[in-house]
Amino acid sequence: MNIVVCVKQVPDPYLLKFNLSTKSVEDFFYIINPYDRVAVEEAVRIRERTGVGEVTAVTVGPPDVEAVLRTSLTMGADKAIHVNSRSLKNLDAGITAAILARMIGRLQYDLVLCGRRSLDEDNGYVGASIAEQLGLPLVSGVAKVEVSADGRKLTAYRCVEKGDREVVECPTPALLTVDDKLNDPRYPSLPTYIAGLRKKIIKVEATELMKPQEASPATKILTVTQPKPRLKKGFSIGSSLSASERIKLILSGGVKEKGMKMLEEKPELSALEVVRFLQSNKIVAAQKQ
Repeated sequence: MNIVVCVKQVPDPYLLKFNLSTKSVEDFFYIINPYDRVAVEEAVRIRERTGVGEVTAVTVGPPDVEAVLRTSLTMGADKAIHVNSRSLKNLDAGITAAILARMIGRLQYDLVLCGRRSLDEDNGYVGASIAEQLGLPLVSGVAKVEVSADGRKLTAYRCVEKGDREVVECPTPALLTVDDKLNDPRYPSLPTYIAGLRKKIIKVEATELMKPQEASPATKILTVTQPKPRLKKGFSIGSSLSASERIKLILSGGVKEKGMKMLEEKPELSALEVVRFLQSNKIVAAQKQ
């Protein structure tokens, strides 16, 4: 099974700093998007289970984005394609998705994997747009995937509200956007890592896929600001409370003690009181005599 994985370079959130005076982001270090890392790991696992096919990582961006492709290769990907967008400026999610769709359309693939979201823009648009442009069935938020023995059908388990899972079956080729619950990316073995360092990265100019006059962004970032701080909720002391009750409330930080009842009866009577309490509060159903 040939699998294409779309990967993206994002700033490391643990090293990111925001300068309030200049209103700009500074002192950042780029890493592979964690959701895309999960997608690469799943692609490698599917290839290992089926025993056939190749995993190809694709990204769009300036020359420095090759680092995420190298990461994909050291994880076990077979090929990597860098679409150099240096000649195109102000790329938004729509243009990026169009370039990726045209690049993937040139490849032989049975499955396309994308991260469900990215840590920088977090719009979840690229995967869905690629599926639309390539005419592929789309399953989003995948937390588990099973591929049939012949590779013609897959079963995807989606994360939905309240921890529920939705099971979806679809034919291949298809596009899946994966959740970070899908797997835990492994640490590659030394031979796999060294082999990934030696593999070549295929380079393609973005102008071969899209003319400059077509690359007009539909969106524009106006400004970047920090979220407004949220004030912690305090507590008020009622005027009807006595002085001792007010002091207790202040010392407890506004947390009121829950009412309790001490049982000082024989074990049989204490157990009977507990059962009556559970039944009266409808915690357990009363048995009919």
